[in-house]
Amino acid sequence: MSVSFFIPKRSKLIVALVIFGLILIFQLQPNYLPIAAAASPYSSKPTNIENIKNKLLDSLFIISYENKRELGFVGNYSFSQSQTDEGYRSAIITSRFLLEQCFYQSFESRKFRLEIELKGKPYKGTCWGWATEYVDMATVYTALEVPSLPLWDSYIPKIGGWLIAAYFVPGFGITFRETAVGILNKETFILGVEKFSPEPTGSALLFNQDGSFVGILTAKGIGTVPKEYFKVHGAPLQCSPAGTTGSAITNCSTRKSTNESAQAGVWTIDEKAAEAQAAAELRAKQEAEAKAAAELRAKQEAEAKAAAELRAKQEAEAKAAAELVARLEAEAKAAAEAANKKLTITCVKGTTVKKVKAVKPKCPKGYKKK
Repeated sequence: MSVSFFIPKRSKLIVALVIFGLILIFQLQPNYLPIAAAASPYSSKPTNIENIKNKLLDSLFIISYENKRELGFVGNYSFSQSQTDEGYRSAIITSRFLLEQCFYQSFESRKFRLEIELKGKPYKGTCWGWATEYVDMATVYTALEVPSLPLWDSYIPKIGGWLIAAYFVPGFGITFRETAVGILNKETFILGVEKFSPEPTGSALLFNQDGSFVGILTAKGIGTVPKEYFKVHGAPLQCSPAGTTGSAITNCSTRKSTNESAQAGVWTIDEKAAEAQAAAELRAKQEAEAKAAAELRAKQEAEAKAAAELRAKQEAEAKAAAELVARLEAEAKAAAEAANKKLTITCVKGTTVKKVKAVKPKCPKGYKKK
C-alpha cells in the first residue's frame, strides 16, 4: 500500500511535504499496548451502558472547523519531552475529512488556533497529522491533560458484537447510539455496522464495552459496505501499513520491521479461537480442581481412618488400663480384707479351755494354744 495525500494544487506540494516531515518527527505512540481482556469486549450487550457513556464523555471533544462540528477523543498516546516543552499534553483522534483543508496551512498558522470544546468549555488545538490512503482519521494536539481512551483492543470485532457510537448532532450536541458489527473485512479493517438514527451528518466514533476505540464511522475514504450498513474505518488503520514508517497518525509498536504491517498487529485475537482456548483452559482448571479435590478427599479419608484407629487404640488402652486398675483395686481389697480377718484359737490351762478371737490372737498368760 503506497502513501498518498490529497493535494488539489501543485503549488501546495512543498507545504504538504514539510508537514509530512513533521509527522515523521513528532508521530506519537501509545503509552501502552492494549492487551487481551479476560473476556471479549464484544460478547454481549453490557448492563453498565451509562457508566460507559460517562467514561467516554470525559475524553470527548467537539471540534469545529469551517462551520462543521464533529467529535474527537483523546487517545492513550505518550508525548516526548520536546512535545511537552512545546505545550502539548494530549492528542485527539477525529475525522481527517473534517480538517482536510487545515493541513494545507503553515504549521505556525494552525498552531493552537483550532476551536475545540470539552464539556461546554472552549479551548484551542492544533490540527496535526492525518492518516494514509484516504483513511478518515486525523489528530489534533491540545495543551490539556484529559483522561484518555485505549486506541484499540486486541480482540477482532465479533459479528453481532455490541458497539456504542458517539457523534455530534446539530441542535442536540454529543449523542450516543447503540449498534452492532454487521460485517468485517479482516484484510482491509473495514467494518459495516447496523444503521441507527439520527444518521450522522459527518463521522462518528465507535467504541466497545471496554471503552476501547474500534473505528470511525465515515461515508468517505477507502472501502465500501452494503447499503444497509454504515461504513467504519477500523482502529488498525491508524497504524502504518507494510513498507512504510511515519505514514500514519499513530506509531504502533506492533511489528518487528517495516516489512511487516503495523496494522496487522492490532487485532490479533480471534474470539472463536480465544473462546476455544478459554474453554480448554477451563477444562484443564476443572480437571486440576477435580484431581485436587479427589486427593483432598483421599487424604481426609486416610486421616479419618488413622484417627479412628487411634481412637480404637486409645479406647483399648483405656479399657485395659481400667481393667488393670479394677484388678489392682480388687487385689488390694482382698489383701486388706485378708489382713483384717479375725482368727479364733483355743487355749487351755489344765482342765480350763478358752477360745480367743482376734486379728492376731494370743493365748492369755498361763494358757497354751491347743
